[in-house]
Amino acid sequence: MIPATLAPAATASSRPSTWLAWGFPLAMWGISRLLILVAMGLVAPALPLPPGGHAVTLDWGLFARWDSGWYEAIARSGYEFAPDGRQHSVAFFPLFPLLIRGLMHLGLPFGAAGALVANLSFMAAVVLFHRWVLGRYGARAACWTSAILAWCPYSVFGTVIYTEGLFLLLSGATLAAFDRGRYGLAALFGGLAAATRIQGVLLAPALLWAAFRERLGLRAYGAAVAAGTGLAAYVGYLAYRFEEPLAFLKAQSGWHSSIGVNGREWLNLLSFGATGPAPENGVVKAVMIVGGIALLVAGRRRLTPSVLAFGLLSMGLIVASGSFASPDRYVYGALPVTLALGLTLERRPRVGYAVMAVFALALLAYSLKMAWGLWVA
Repeated sequence: MIPATLAPAATASSRPSTWLAWGFPLAMWGISRLLILVAMGLVAPALPLPPGGHAVTLDWGLFARWDSGWYEAIARSGYEFAPDGRQHSVAFFPLFPLLIRGLMHLGLPFGAAGALVANLSFMAAVVLFHRWVLGRYGARAACWTSAILAWCPYSVFGTVIYTEGLFLLLSGATLAAFDRGRYGLAALFGGLAAATRIQGVLLAPALLWAAFRERLGLRAYGAAVAAGTGLAAYVGYLAYRFEEPLAFLKAQSGWHSSIGVNGREWLNLLSFGATGPAPENGVVKAVMIVGGIALLVAGRRRLTPSVLAFGLLSMGLIVASGSFASPDRYVYGALPVTLALGLTLERRPRVGYAVMAVFALALLAYSLKMAWGLWVA
């Protein structure tokens, strides 16, 4: 599946082939998406319906699961909020539903528009990050990184109507642009990332640290500050519309009663206990959290200051969030963890092939669960 060990290392004097620069990441994206579509559209309807599952309908609703309903409501009717401790749409950031709304104005139904934004964003994310890793770390690392990003079982959220693809694209574009000294683009993509998910605002302190650590100029500091403009714009909108600038945080109480480190719950989780809507995934959550932090720490000497800082800040936010339903999915959304794993498997290809085999089987299983409407993450 992954001929990474056969790929020649990229050098400053050699130009990568079209296959290496474009074909490989597109193939990883395309083949993994084909597996998901076959599993959801052909295999799931042919299998017996599991307990708690819903019959598969072969329409655009197949891509609309759980949070997708919130994005549809925002795209159709805008935001709503009341300080009553219940769930409200302001908890979801605006860029993703705004893009969907734009396509809906062109005549596409919500399902088609949402699936198009999610899948094209994820495709671009795989290709963009592959090319950046190719230029900085070489061909083997790039192939492993893009393969992990495409085949990780949580990449199913890059096909259904979720923000994973868009956030991975914008956060990756921010880190790549900053690394290349293209500070205007880093500011633009960072601001957009902060308008997509709350994790996006962590790009600002990460870039500030990198600017200080590498003794960069004022333009780098300006890009770092500008990376927080997406959140600032959303806060301003909430203050104007609802007279509550922190409505997006207050709405979180509808999903979990407190925000902050819950020591007992995390101790339970990290001891492979059961928690959240899918308690059988406790081991997976624990491995993702502990493993993600361990990969970042172990690979700290090879990661750039901005990538390392963003990764550690993202993991810190996951631990401090007080939410135990989807920490594994949020770890996947922290792109530096994928890069750290890719750099690790580059040196241990036999382990890498075993990991990829497990990923492929898990991606198939998650796709079936998604089609049946069973909780994944």
